[in-house]
Amino acid sequence: RCMPVTGGFSRSAVNYQAGAKSTLASMVTAFSLLLTVLFLTPLFRDLPKPILSAIIIVAVSTLVDFGEFKHLWRTDKRDFLLVLTAFTCTLFWGLLEGILVSAGFALVLLVQKVASPHSAVLVRIQQHPYPVYRNRQRFPEGENVDGVLIFRMDAPLFFANCDAFKDSVIALAAERDMAAASESSSHGRDVNASDDTKSATLSTTRVVVIHGGAMPHIDSSGVLCLEQIRKRLLADGRTLVMCEFNGPCRDILAQAGFSYDASSALPSSAPSSASAETPMFMPLDDAVLYASQLVEAARKVDVAVDVSALLVGVDDDSAAAAGAGAGGAG
Repeated sequence: RCMPVTGGFSRSAVNYQAGAKSTLASMVTAFSLLLTVLFLTPLFRDLPKPILSAIIIVAVSTLVDFGEFKHLWRTDKRDFLLVLTAFTCTLFWGLLEGILVSAGFALVLLVQKVASPHSAVLVRIQQHPYPVYRNRQRFPEGENVDGVLIFRMDAPLFFANCDAFKDSVIALAAERDMAAASESSSHGRDVNASDDTKSATLSTTRVVVIHGGAMPHIDSSGVLCLEQIRKRLLADGRTLVMCEFNGPCRDILAQAGFSYDASSALPSSAPSSASAETPMFMPLDDAVLYASQLVEAARKVDVAVDVSALLVGVDDDSAAAAGAGAGGAG
């Protein structure tokens, strides 16, 4: 039988607490243990075990940094929960079990974090001397770009989070449309509302701008997700615009036939609905300018359609009135 003098967590803590500085301390400990076993055993025979436990607990307590617990609680609740889980399992279950449980829990937290990354709707907080766009939640006083939704996800777009990304874009576009429709109906009931106020309510989402400045990578599932978003938006009468993606992401999207470089010259009109390519701009300002042009063009088309419908209604009423007059004369 043998008795190791170092290697265990508690033995290393006691050794460090005693002032050990090098591996020579192991030889000193082994020699002292040999003398104790040979000559001093009767002195320790009746020593209560709680005393020995107290020596170990006092030594190990210096290795626990409780200040780090406070720091993690203030900075990241997930890391605090992970450390607390590892500490509790190790204390009441065992060192190996604590390591295994904490490693598995860390993997679960990682998957959950990459599957639901941080995202933001950008609003304009400054127009002059140059436009500045920031997170709507942090700058609630910011101004929405009329008819344009600017969405940014701060994570790679890959198989683990593409569904959540697609659902967020579609839901946000529909949410703004519902809010605009509700506001428009409330102003429509207000006979004292000005024309400017009424026109301001008609701010449904016509263009969705995806800001890729914080998206370092896109895989094949991400490309398919963007294609599904483009088709869904097109079916809802909306246009998809991309901006500020890094070089590798732009190369992937271009090779997939999804996007084309539109920064060299701002097109005066949107690409045809049959086109499978999406405009890609380098700066966000160019993308917003292009999106605003699309919104204005779409509104002109809506006005033309409304006028045509009105003229058709007037012609029908005139024909009905003429028919009634002819019947009365007969």
